[in-house]
Amino acid sequence: MMFSISSDYQPISNSGQDDEAGDKLLAKRYSADPAQSGTRIFLIRYWVHFTHAVLFLLCTTFFVLWIHTRMQIPTLPEMPFSPANVALEYRQEYIVFNGSFNHPSVYRGPPTPELDAAWYNVSIGVKLARLTREQLLEIGKEDSPSKVKYTEEDGGGYMAALEVTHQLHCLNMLRKYLYYDYYGTFDPFFTESKPDTYRMHLEHCIDNLRQVLMCTADANMITFEWVRGFSTAYPDFNTRHQCRNFEKLIDWQNSNGIHGIAGSHIIRLEGQVDLVHPP
Repeated sequence: MMFSISSDYQPISNSGQDDEAGDKLLAKRYSADPAQSGTRIFLIRYWVHFTHAVLFLLCTTFFVLWIHTRMQIPTLPEMPFSPANVALEYRQEYIVFNGSFNHPSVYRGPPTPELDAAWYNVSIGVKLARLTREQLLEIGKEDSPSKVKYTEEDGGGYMAALEVTHQLHCLNMLRKYLYYDYYGTFDPFFTESKPDTYRMHLEHCIDNLRQVLMCTADANMITFEWVRGFSTAYPDFNTRHQCRNFEKLIDWQNSNGIHGIAGSHIIRLEGQVDLVHPP
């Protein structure tokens, strides 16, 4: 099969005769019958303009929908800096809280060595972390003479800890107060403090946890059920949540913590001074 290429030349013109010249060219290419050329030219032009109009409408519609969607999504504030942010990860699956009054847990029940160990391992048992001076400034703290530092022998840096470990420590103190008859006989928290002092400590813990709960403000919904033997509606505390990976966060602090340092290594270094009042 042989193909021939037309050698006809159609110069580009800026005059008002462009459409007429284009029509003649279309008539020559698409029809040898002058009676049909006008109809074909009209259909071709109509289809081209129609296609362009549809594409323009689609692009405009998608753009408007995108703008509308962006306006509906609330802009969340940037998370405050923490070197531990690299370990923040949400679990892929939803976690259903077990809110039943009598459900078994390693963190509840009468005092046992296993129970105390479970609380210790998620609070004060986590290794203390180390901050560089740059990280200290980035978390909004000042490099003051009262800041506790590690010795150069231990690698230097500033002593720090994940805030969640303090919050769990506070919760553990409240748990222990439920069993004061047991812990009050040997736990330094009670035996080495006057009643007014450890009550103030517990009030500090309650208010600290209040601030955390109000700051993070859980928006999950609790439904209610009619239960035999109860005259009022009973709340169902078994709610669904998407939780952060707590174990990964604790692993980060243990990996970036100070290993094998006894309490005797935490000392005032040369040039350090005491604050007049606690922060």
